[in-house]
Amino acid sequence: PSTFDFVSIVYYMRNQNLKIGKKFRIGMFGGKEVVSNIITVVGKEKIKIPFGEFETMVIIQKPETLKIWFTNDANCIPIKMEAQLKYGHLLAVLDKIVKE
Repeated sequence: PSTFDFVSIVYYMRNQNLKIGKKFRIGMFGGKEVVSNIITVVGKEKIKIPFGEFETMVIIQKPETLKIWFTNDANCIPIKMEAQLKYGHLLAVLDKIVKE
């Protein structure tokens, strides 16, 4: 019922109940058309980034063009993302949190 762009998926997923094995069918706008994608919670992983070390929940989009690591806590902060794009690869890593 909802259609998302790349950034909207991150915000939508962090508000979901991320349980290993759970799947989400999401419509994603791909420029000229809406494509139906499956996003799956694939597991837990402890990762280290420059900002610190975190226990995370990992989700992937099938086909595996998007992978996001969310903190495995109540905040569910996206701390790392990898995406395979048409013309390359995107890697985004959290470097700080600013509280206002």
